[in-house]
Amino acid sequence: MSRAKVSISAAPNKTRWTLAQNDQSGYDDHKELELVTNMQANGVNYDHHEPPLPRYVSYDGSQYSNPGMDRTSMASWKPLRSVNGGGHHDDYDYNTPLEERASHQISLNTRVRRSQDRDAVGQHLLYETAMLDSQSYEMLEIAEVDALKKEQARLNARIEAANRKLVLESKVKDAAQNLQRLYSVSSQNRPDTPQSPDSSKKSRSSLLSSRHRTSSSGSGTGQPLDQAKDELAGSTKKVHELNAAIKTLLERRQFVEGKLLRHTAAVLAEQSVHASRSVVNDSHAETHGEDETSMMYSPDDFDGIHDILRGAPAPATINGWRSNESQKMQDEHEQQMASVQSRLEHLNDQLRYVIGEASRTHGATLSLEQELHDADEQPVVRLNQRLDRLEDNVHLLDQEQQAVKSHYARLQDSVHMTRNAVEAQLEGVNNRLHNTLLLCADIQDRESMREPPQATGHGYQQQLQYISDSLQTIEQQLRQHRTELDNAREASDDASRAIDEAQVRTTSHAQKLDEYEATVGGLWDILRSDVTSRPTSMVDSDSSENGPRSSPLSDDFSLQAFNNRVQHLFSQAQSAKTQQDILRRQIQQQHELNGKSDAEKDHQLTELQSKHDQLAIDHGAAQETITKALEYRVQVETEASQSKLELMNVMNEHEKLKRFVDTQKTERDGLQRQLQSHQDHATALQEQIETLEAQVADITNDARLLAVESEVEAKEASAKHEDLSTQLTSAVSAKDTLEQRHAAVQKDMQDHESEIVRLTTELAIAKAELDGAYGSRAERAREAQAAEVAGLSERNARMIEELQRLQGEHEDLRVSHRDLTGEHEALRITHETTLAELEGLRAAADSHTQQMVDAERSEHLEAELRGMTDDFQDLTRESLELEKERGQLEDLIDSLRDRCDALGAQLNDERVRWMGMRSPSATNVSSSPAAERQSFTNGRASVTSTMAMRQEFKKMMREAREEGVKLLRAEQDHRRHLEAELRRLRQAHGPLANGGTAVPRLTNGHVGRGEAERW
Repeated sequence: MSRAKVSISAAPNKTRWTLAQNDQSGYDDHKELELVTNMQANGVNYDHHEPPLPRYVSYDGSQYSNPGMDRTSMASWKPLRSVNGGGHHDDYDYNTPLEERASHQISLNTRVRRSQDRDAVGQHLLYETAMLDSQSYEMLEIAEVDALKKEQARLNARIEAANRKLVLESKVKDAAQNLQRLYSVSSQNRPDTPQSPDSSKKSRSSLLSSRHRTSSSGSGTGQPLDQAKDELAGSTKKVHELNAAIKTLLERRQFVEGKLLRHTAAVLAEQSVHASRSVVNDSHAETHGEDETSMMYSPDDFDGIHDILRGAPAPATINGWRSNESQKMQDEHEQQMASVQSRLEHLNDQLRYVIGEASRTHGATLSLEQELHDADEQPVVRLNQRLDRLEDNVHLLDQEQQAVKSHYARLQDSVHMTRNAVEAQLEGVNNRLHNTLLLCADIQDRESMREPPQATGHGYQQQLQYISDSLQTIEQQLRQHRTELDNAREASDDASRAIDEAQVRTTSHAQKLDEYEATVGGLWDILRSDVTSRPTSMVDSDSSENGPRSSPLSDDFSLQAFNNRVQHLFSQAQSAKTQQDILRRQIQQQHELNGKSDAEKDHQLTELQSKHDQLAIDHGAAQETITKALEYRVQVETEASQSKLELMNVMNEHEKLKRFVDTQKTERDGLQRQLQSHQDHATALQEQIETLEAQVADITNDARLLAVESEVEAKEASAKHEDLSTQLTSAVSAKDTLEQRHAAVQKDMQDHESEIVRLTTELAIAKAELDGAYGSRAERAREAQAAEVAGLSERNARMIEELQRLQGEHEDLRVSHRDLTGEHEALRITHETTLAELEGLRAAADSHTQQMVDAERSEHLEAELRGMTDDFQDLTRESLELEKERGQLEDLIDSLRDRCDALGAQLNDERVRWMGMRSPSATNVSSSPAAERQSFTNGRASVTSTMAMRQEFKKMMREAREEGVKLLRAEQDHRRHLEAELRRLRQAHGPLANGGTAVPRLTNGHVGRGEAERW
């Protein structure tokens, strides 16, 4: 036997596995088997492989050294250049050339061998090769070894952290890729995506909320796609960076491990050298006297080593050790082949499991593989069988992939049709929304509004963008109306504040006027009291001296009286001053008089002096009074003029404010009336919404009950489906058994015919006696065949009864499905009624959209309606799945019925064929020529009549079968036509008529009445 040669050559991203076997045995054939499989090997999954992959390489089954890590490769290694010298991962330059990187080479032969299983020659060669390779290795210092071990631990920690981060970034990348697929609508010919016929990736526009689309509508439809592409590019870049970093860390760790391993090998080689030297020194004295030629190996000792290494059997020697070693090598080779065979079986099992899982997802069942009996086969044959099975599994996987691609193509067609329907419906919604905006907008806004886009069949992004823009316009109009209402409220508040300020200023002016009146009244009282307190003689003298007497002071105060009194006091002061001048001249004249006596002079002087003093006092008082009166008069006149001006201004402002207040009152009354009407209408709407909420709650409860009932019925239907599947399986197995029995019967019949022909000549004489005693052999054959045919007929009748029972259960399932459909239709009608009521409420609330509470409640109702319609959609999907399963069962039943019909026809043909069959021995009953001619004539006539009857019976059965098949096909075609029509009507009027959504999206509380009627 030969040895197995396993070698693995690694690349940075791929690993090529090569298994080569050179079989050189005593036989003449020489076969070479090479298994090449490509494995995508990232450095991340290498350390986390289950089971763990080994780190060593076995070159020829006994080689110790790694071919990529021998002396030549170690001589080409260059240590990494230190940059900073800090020991951190940034301190090294990882830009190692590709040819200098060590490849992670592993071996398929993971079986650990024990040392006693190896032959002495191979072990010696292994030891010598290891010693030779380890001569160039360098022994490191303890500090360097510790530093390398610390770096290895640090690299392991960093690799684990990087792996965890790579897992997270990979998930982020997958999510970004899914988002980019959801947004992409550019390419249209990718068959690998079932979501959209014109994009190789999914569209994310259906997942975004309307509010987000509204906020992002100003930047165009390409912004989400660009953003998704940027996110995908960033995630991909991060993943590539992490892969590069992990690869660099793995290479660095491999270098560190290699350095530690070389150090370990150098230490072990040094210890081995010391041990061998001590042994040589100890045995040198014993072998010194011997002949030098006795220490050398004979050339015959190495005969057959190359044959042994090539796997050829070595010739037997006297002591028998060569044959034993050859047997060991052969056993080892067989073990390696068994290991490879087990690995191929494991790989086949895994591949078969994957194919089975993929088949079960499509509802198919994978047939079981036949067991391979390799008891007496050669290892190469067994290995070829495993490889053939692997090739078959790969072919099955390819077929499964083709089926998936065709399924995706069908999904793309359905999605294309759904997208066109959604686009058409969105076009109708946009037209109604445009008409509503034209009714609610001003003339200038009408000119700025654009027409809704037409359906183009290239996606509904434009329709959604137009809906978003229209919603933004509606929101702007609502904000404008709210701003106008706030401005009116602020103007009313300003008018109220201006009226209050005018009232306050009027009150302050009235207080000032009261103060002025009180001050002037006090002065008037002072003047009156001065007049009344003076003596009458002084008043008369004053009045006589100062001319005509002034009018006395009246009790009532007035500005005219006060003015006259002040003027009178001023004239008195002037007259007093004139009198003072006169008196001064008189005094001077009196001094000039010398002729009067001193007494008279003294008396006159005293009187004049007293009069002068009195006049001076009166003059001073009058002067002060006049000065005060004048000052106060000036002040009063100034204040009065200012008061008049302020009063006039206040009166003017009061008039303006009064007119403004009247206007504002009128507007406020109008606004209050409108607000009251709005509040009344909002109250009515609130009541209607509460009523609708109660109805929706009832509908929701009913829907939940219906969902529970439908779930129970679905479980029952699934149980019935399982029973039907079991019964169908039993029917199929019975059919197979029947076919086997029929084949066995045919084979037995052929055997019997041959046996009858052979025994005809031998039993010709005994036939006459047996015919007389027991009856003819033909009758017994007919009786046996009749019994067999009766048994087959009974089996056919049982199968027909089983099929009828399955049809009855199928009819029951159809009736339950119809009941579910009726309940679903009732729920749909209730849903349409609710939507109609909600549409009426929406139409009534379009002019009063400023009420935020109504909008929030409407959104809440919309959310509940969406949930309810999602439940309806689930029910519809379940009903469609049940209908699909029902169709599959019907097809299976039809196929079984056809096969039963075919078997029945075949059975009838066999029955007719054996109906007039005569015994072959009947032709040789009589040995005479006359009897033979008579029997031949009778047999020919009977055969002719039998053939005619058989042809007539065949024709009759064929006509009856064709008529039954025609009737059955007509009934099936009619039923399928009705089912297709019903399915088309359900798809046209059901929840899935608009691209898989149960109800149309209620955008900001607005749904068209036509759309509600359609639903």
